[in-house]
Amino acid sequence: MRNYFFVDIWGVLYEKNELYSGVKNSLKSIKDSGKKVILMSNTTRTHEEIQIMFEDCGIERSLYTNIVTSADVLYKTLELNANNGYSTYGKTYCYIGARKNTARKLNIKGYVQHLDYGADIEILILESLKTDDAKDKYKLEIIKNLPMNATIFCMIPDKPKTKMINGKLVLEKYIVEGRIINYTCKPYGLIYSHTLQVAGIAEGNTEKILAVGDTFHKDIMGACGASIDSCMTCTGWTTKMLGLKESQTPSQEELDRLISVKESMPTYIVKGFYIA
Repeated sequence: MRNYFFVDIWGVLYEKNELYSGVKNSLKSIKDSGKKVILMSNTTRTHEEIQIMFEDCGIERSLYTNIVTSADVLYKTLELNANNGYSTYGKTYCYIGARKNTARKLNIKGYVQHLDYGADIEILILESLKTDDAKDKYKLEIIKNLPMNATIFCMIPDKPKTKMINGKLVLEKYIVEGRIINYTCKPYGLIYSHTLQVAGIAEGNTEKILAVGDTFHKDIMGACGASIDSCMTCTGWTTKMLGLKESQTPSQEELDRLISVKESMPTYIVKGFYIA
């Protein structure tokens, strides 16, 4: 029996600035059955910002238990570092990305922003980069000259703005192999560990959780890595990759083509996030 649902947002509940049909009723049905929904997303927005977005769509706060984003995981990690006297990662940081309020949030915690490359950068926070922009070309020099002992965090938004390259691709191209990179997003472990903490579930006790998502290489592989059963919806990324209509179930041949890692085959495949 599943008591918890870890549900992706974009491509499962929400797309093109509106909810998919039946989402509100499905959330209500899960709530009425006494089960809990925690929404997960690779986004530089915080859970407070997502909550406002859902309220604007008519999704009341009472219909889900909590929201966890890759930005939340970053801020929580750096908050713990600040509470420990900055002993784990240091205090000076450089943020590269499109979000305006990230520096403000970190400065409140006592972090010191650094906008030049040099030996005193202790933390690099990377979201995305616009390679044809003069300012971002300068930021690229910061990445290339990053001190070897600096800690790297990457949030990877699912959908970078036009002409933006997501942080993972930038790091793969310019960062020396062997360096540790802390990804705070799916499919990596930090966001799942944080979500389990938010849900009050001990690591390893995942048999009562079902992760729901539309993206194989993020939602499904991430759940598999966290030992969580998964459910892939035939919406969003899945339909785009296979050239299907929304809620059209793929054939086994199409699934085999889509799912390159057989060990990460989703436990279930459904047309969409709706409960009859």
